[in-house]
Formats: sequence, structure tokens, C-alpha cells
Amino acid sequence: MAEVAFDWSTANPGSQRPFIEDTQHRHTAFVGGLGSGKSWSGAIKAVLCAIQHPNSLGLVCAPTYRQMRDSTLREFMKLLPNELIASWNKSEYELKLVNGSEILFRSLENYENVRGVEVAWIWIDEANLISYKA
Repeated sequence: MAEVAFDWSTANPGSQRPFIEDTQHRHTAFVGGLGSGKSWSGAIKAVLCAIQHPNSLGLVCAPTYRQMRDSTLREFMKLLPNELIASWNKSEYELKLVNGSEILFRSLENYENVRGVEVAWIWIDEANLISYKA
């Protein structure tokens, strides 16, 4: 298994730092207004989860596939160093890292499609836009 590194500390996260660094709580949330860095800090935290838990399965969700493609996935891939990517299946929205971790990118428009998927961690971007049931 390859050793992976991701140094986000030079990004100057400001108010997002406590959210990103919180490993004590099972559930965390970063709530803020437009442009406050919600997607950015969520992407960093998701990358860190995938790196810190080798061979794990993670789930990244957005309200719609269009939002996933145009915002959530774009932010995630912008932050993820290319050398950490083992493979990217664009048609299935599935990413494999060099440390064995896998990440599924899914829409919650039809949340039944992710029912029963057992994951080590999950990031829901723009959770305020999804149904309570999802």
C-alpha cells in the first residue's frame, strides 16, 4: 500500500479549521453563508478521511448530479493531488486512491440508490437542499 500525503495546512482555512480538524465527533457540520467555504472545507475533510482510513469506502453526496458535477466534484478534484489518484471512473463517478480507499460520488435526488451502502465516512454537500428523508 502506498503512503499518501496531503498538506492542506498552507491553505489558511480560518473559521473552517475547527470543522476540518474535528475527529472527536461522529457527526460534524459546517454551516455558513454563500462563499463561506462550505464546499471547500467539506472537500478537504473528505480527502483527509480517505487518506486517514486506507482501504475504506467513502461517499460524497450532492442534491443533484448536475450540482455534483458542477460544484461538489469540481471542488473535490481541485483539492485532491493527482499523485493520490489510482483511477477515476467518470461514467460511474467512482474514484480509487493509491492507498486503496474508494470514493463514490452520488446524487441524493433518488436517495434509495444509496440505501444499504456501508461506508466509513460520508460528506453531504449542500445538505440544506436535500429532503429530510434522504
